[in-house]
Amino acid sequence: MSETWRQRLLACEQRLLDAQLDKTMAKDLCRSVMGRLGTAFYLFLDEHLRDDQTQFMDSLEQRLLQGEPLAYVIGETNFFGLPLQVDSRVLIPRPETEELVEWMLSNHPSEVLQVADVATGSGNIALALKAHRPEWKVTGSDVSLDALTVARNNGLRLGLEVQWLQGNLLDPHLQGGLKYHLIVANLPYVAYDDELQASVFRYEPHLALFADHQGLALYEAFFAALPQVLISGGDVYLEFGANQQEAIHQRLNQFLPQMEWEFRKDRFGRDRMVHLHSPIRASL
Repeated sequence: MSETWRQRLLACEQRLLDAQLDKTMAKDLCRSVMGRLGTAFYLFLDEHLRDDQTQFMDSLEQRLLQGEPLAYVIGETNFFGLPLQVDSRVLIPRPETEELVEWMLSNHPSEVLQVADVATGSGNIALALKAHRPEWKVTGSDVSLDALTVARNNGLRLGLEVQWLQGNLLDPHLQGGLKYHLIVANLPYVAYDDELQASVFRYEPHLALFADHQGLALYEAFFAALPQVLISGGDVYLEFGANQQEAIHQRLNQFLPQMEWEFRKDRFGRDRMVHLHSPIRASL
């Protein structure tokens, strides 16, 4: 007779521990294959695995033991309360980015806004904003058609209407003559000589990670084009690397001296976010 889910869970936890990996991933893996969410998972721990479930668990567990991120192995992650499908075509959304979304929502509780999410990846920011501000008109863009396919599918699964555009940085917005009250961007900001976790370097898309000029090239291009797509009086929210606050500050002084800005630390006390505000120009 096959093993029970309880036996498999304990064995998987031990194998992860032996490989110096997080044993809590075993529970998520079992939940995913079992198809039981929440407390229902615990009610079925003494059921026996079917042969196909055993084979599937074997293959997924092996991927975990090789260092592949859990979100790619089970094909899903949670961002701001939304279940998002993810795979190697997109970065796995980080918890710190949820803090950027929280900042935006707290600063804009009631306005009806035109919003752009640049370098949308899985669509996590765009979809979280649309879920919590359904009256906003949200557009997500990415240079990667593969990423946009993932984002679009996530939007369809969640029943959230977002417009998706393909192109580099602000180019598709400029080409469409679009302007926004609110723009958010979490651009690639890793320098090519930065050290990354092995699993990130091996499995996550390099197009969404790395940038020239010590990780700042895309922000420089973004800042240069920003005034053409931001409505007067508009706001911009950005995430950047943990050691880039001073460099971002220098680029803001260089490219956008007319704007006001405020930096914010993440939950770990690191400067990781900035809010830019465009003063309303007086009419002549």
